[in-house]
Amino acid sequence: MAFYVFVDGLNLYKGALSKRPDLKWLDLIELSKELMGKYPPAFIYYFTSPMKRRFSGDLSPERQATYIRVLGHQGIRIIKGKTVRYQKWLRHTEFERERFVQPTFPRLFGVSDYLIKRVWKASLPDAPKSKVELLSEKASDVNLASYLLRDVFQGLMDQALVISGDSDLFMPIKFAVEAGITVKVVIPSQSQPLGIIQTVASEVAYLTREQLESSQLDRPFQTPKGSLIYPPDVWR
Repeated sequence: MAFYVFVDGLNLYKGALSKRPDLKWLDLIELSKELMGKYPPAFIYYFTSPMKRRFSGDLSPERQATYIRVLGHQGIRIIKGKTVRYQKWLRHTEFERERFVQPTFPRLFGVSDYLIKRVWKASLPDAPKSKVELLSEKASDVNLASYLLRDVFQGLMDQALVISGDSDLFMPIKFAVEAGITVKVVIPSQSQPLGIIQTVASEVAYLTREQLESSQLDRPFQTPKGSLIYPPDVWR
């Protein structure tokens, strides 16, 4: 009985790992076995986009690259989208500087608070805006949907495990189930609603901390050729 695994890397990271650095060295093979009854998957796809440096000295791209190297050594197929950097004017939702400025700048004898309130008053009835830099991942959800449907209609599997809480996957999951595939969806964060996915998936569950803890890679990870790959220091 063959099952394929489709992992939305960003959704998994934001939903379950971003605030748990000690669990980021995640073994997707062991996690898949944990989620599907202990027998190994026939194939795993990991959908992600290369991270861009957010500020000088930001080592996030290097940490991501290290983890992707490990996945590659495990035989996991990495499907890359792209990360787009852009700027946009966005409205403030708070006028107290402690809530919308990080790091917080000093009060300067009350002058800063006074100026912020003046800005809010001048913008009424609208809210003041700031020009911010945003990073957005593109194509990963489309790639996941495309590979899922391709493999379904090529008859490569009879079960699929989808690790994502993205409701945009509603239609491809629906089509997969209608084609006779058992599709289990595991949502990384309990703050993400089950939504319409539960109406079409064969099974829906939330990922738990215990499942993450029991599915960690060796530290260090040993490649098939015997070299060692260590997790980033901040992930320990």
